Amino acid sequence: NEDLRAGWDFYKIVMMRSHGERTKGAAEGDDGGSGSEMDAFERMLVQLDFSLLSSRSFLTAIEQNLGPGGLSSKNVRSSDVFLGEFIYVIEMIYDSYCVRIGSDFETNERSLMIGVYGMYALLRRLLPVASMPDPKLFRKLWTTFPQKCPLVPLVGNLTFSPTDFLLQYAPFDHIIKGCDAADAALEQKVALEKFDRAFIVNAKKYHAEAVHYITICDCDLAP
Repeated sequence: NEDLRAGWDFYKIVMMRSHGERTKGAAEGDDGGSGSEMDAFERMLVQLDFSLLSSRSFLTAIEQNLGPGGLSSKNVRSSDVFLGEFIYVIEMIYDSYCVRIGSDFETNERSLMIGVYGMYALLRRLLPVASMPDPKLFRKLWTTFPQKCPLVPLVGNLTFSPTDFLLQYAPFDHIIKGCDAADAALEQKVALEKFDRAFIVNAKKYHAEAVHYITICDCDLAP
């Protein structure tokens, strides 16, 4: 954000001038009675500038060694608390998006849902090899959103299929009722045929609405 960066640079200039004035006042025997508070405030700004605005917080998070290894690594696979919280966050976000999809309050939840499936794939990588993934969570990811949106358009002819993604990046070794790859493929085909039929109808509808709007504007703006 260029505006934020410009404002932050200007604020630092103001603080530098304030520091210069306080240094000059201290040399003359008058620091205004708030030198220690201002010094602490300046140190906080320096830390904020280094960690937050330079993206160090984000880099520190993604550069962590999450696998088993040396003493400095963080073996999250052995942390039941972390894995439990991870599962809770995935389900919470997933449910909140599913509720909005198809409602009057939907915005970009369909596209955001792709990130949720990515989080689930990461979870499956972090789970201990010997542990069995939660079949209820897998079934929810396989059925709830795909039934509402079997395919998510990305760009051009490229689409995202939730069920295909699960089969490729987070397959389930055991048979789960209601999670059949053939049924998912059929639902995708039906959805594409439905989109094709609705395209012409929607195009005519939006064209009529645009003509109606232009006609109203022309009447209102006419002398």
